[in-house]
Amino acid sequence: MHIKQVVLESLEIGNGVAELERSVLSSFFFESITWKKLRKDKIDFILGPKGSGKSALYYYLLDHEAELHSEGSFIVSSENTSGESVFSALTDEAGFEEADLIRIWKLYFLTLILDTCKKNGITSKVSQQTEELLKQEGIYENGWSISQLFANISNYIRSRLYFDAADGELEIDPSTGLPKKIKAKLTFGSPTTTQQKQGIISIDALLQAYNNLLVENNRKVWILLDRLDAIFPNDRKKEKSALRSLVRVYAATRNLPAIRLKIFMRNDLWSSITKEDGFREASHLAPVTARLDWDKSTLGEMLLKRFLLSVEFRKYFRKDESFIKSNSNDKHNFLYSLFPDNMNLYGNKPQKSFDWLVMYTQDGLGVSAPRDLIELVNSAIEYEITRLEKGDTPYKQRNLIFNHEGLISGGGVLSKTKMEQTIFAEFPECRRYIEAFIDSSGRNFDDDKLASVWGVDRDQADRMASYLCEIGVLKKSSAKSGATNYLIPVLYTNYLGINPSRKSKVG
Repeated sequence: MHIKQVVLESLEIGNGVAELERSVLSSFFFESITWKKLRKDKIDFILGPKGSGKSALYYYLLDHEAELHSEGSFIVSSENTSGESVFSALTDEAGFEEADLIRIWKLYFLTLILDTCKKNGITSKVSQQTEELLKQEGIYENGWSISQLFANISNYIRSRLYFDAADGELEIDPSTGLPKKIKAKLTFGSPTTTQQKQGIISIDALLQAYNNLLVENNRKVWILLDRLDAIFPNDRKKEKSALRSLVRVYAATRNLPAIRLKIFMRNDLWSSITKEDGFREASHLAPVTARLDWDKSTLGEMLLKRFLLSVEFRKYFRKDESFIKSNSNDKHNFLYSLFPDNMNLYGNKPQKSFDWLVMYTQDGLGVSAPRDLIELVNSAIEYEITRLEKGDTPYKQRNLIFNHEGLISGGGVLSKTKMEQTIFAEFPECRRYIEAFIDSSGRNFDDDKLASVWGVDRDQADRMASYLCEIGVLKKSSAKSGATNYLIPVLYTNYLGINPSRKSKVG
């Protein structure tokens, strides 16, 4: 077996899906500036496209739970890290309005905070009375899973869709102002004077009380929210309402310094809740928001770090793990030496092949997701191993382990996977419009050509084209005449039967 085959077979660069990589995430993880800000509690919203590393940040934060605990911060996942989503309890038939969803979020967060404080021995009269209240309402019991808690809370709110508070007898504790004997005393608004006399207390007051308790104990609770695309996955309107309500709850709790919501959200979901009728809360979130953007340099660092995990790779190339911290030019030159020198895209000037990889994986929004790059390179690794197993000659250049055929083959695999498992799975309403491009004579379209391809009028074509631009399947550009042109990104051309590249002679 040739040494290059040994090296290729030793490469285990992951699959880019954080849930599946969690056991080796500490080895693969690239500690970006976004991670450092998140770790230092400088940001609360992490936005990025699918495959950009949001879940990796989420899991890496969970892996630092003990470390953060020692610093006074309790890390709480609001979602199951595997299996069915907690949010599946929000059924399409529930009939929730945005106000109801705000109540669900607030009550869920209150319950998670109560449970966390109880487990860590942070108690007071207020916390004991809150626990008694939630138990009497059937919302909380010791040992319940977060799925049980969320399901009970959503059922509780569903059963009270037309009621703000329930009545009951009470005895007020003069030291806290809270009821001693409680019978259904929750309200989701500001209690009236009469309600206050009856001992009815608001969720906001309880959240404030827990914030004060945590501050007194020099503690914080970080509540992490991921997998938000599992909320009403079959109903975009309800999904938007659920996410808007979550952001409104975040805005309402920003004045509670000990309660920290950390929200990991896809770019397209964020756009869906802000673009149409404005969203006042969004304008105040810029200082606490980070967008996961990967450029050629950071993608190269990420890939090289994964290559260097292989002992055989390091031995053959005479590198050690510390090389990842070396001069950026040295790393750049070494990474590029692993790939062929020239690859073409649609007759443009030849590209260095790593540049080609970055360009190939870009969608119409100009985003190259780490997951897509990893998938393409994994496919290229398999191609090269198969080629050598068949007895083909290794490439003459010492460092060269990839060739253009394998990269193009990997691009084809990625194109199919991305279209079928991401675009069609998440935007099924677009499928017939996208498949109309199959075997197209080109990848450039103006408004009239799109209307003809789709068999719709120009206004309908404009709306669908704009939507496809928003999800990255098309890219908008302006022609010299002032007309609007649309371009299919190279990423999707292979699936659609459009030749994405010309062969280049290397090796």
